[in-house]
Amino acid sequence: QKISIFGNLNYGKNPRLELDLNSDKILFKDCVRLVKSFLDTAKIKNNMNEIAGSGYLLANAKIKTDFKRIISDGSVIIREGNISNKKHGKLLADINADILLNENELKIKDTHANINNTEFNIKGFIDG
Repeated sequence: QKISIFGNLNYGKNPRLELDLNSDKILFKDCVRLVKSFLDTAKIKNNMNEIAGSGYLLANAKIKTDFKRIISDGSVIIREGNISNKKHGKLLADINADILLNENELKIKDTHANINNTEFNIKGFIDG
């Protein structure tokens, strides 16, 4: 599995964002392992052994914006995502997202999740 994230953010007088995100199918369970390994290596006390993940993220997206206009291409997809804790059960459940960045638009469609058994949905778009 691999993920590549390159970006530049300027939040001063002339704000702009350039982001290039590419990944293979990234499993959330492997993200949990990676975070735990990083925290353990840095000697940061954590309870990541109590956290579990399932589902995946798949991304191939480019976005460039001055927060007035957008130039974009690609997508970010999340399927069957779950983050759980051994003590509290599922913290985030049924995460599914379709973020489409085609034709200089950012479209969020069919994006939803459950947080502590409360469903939330996100949809909308930003056009260039």
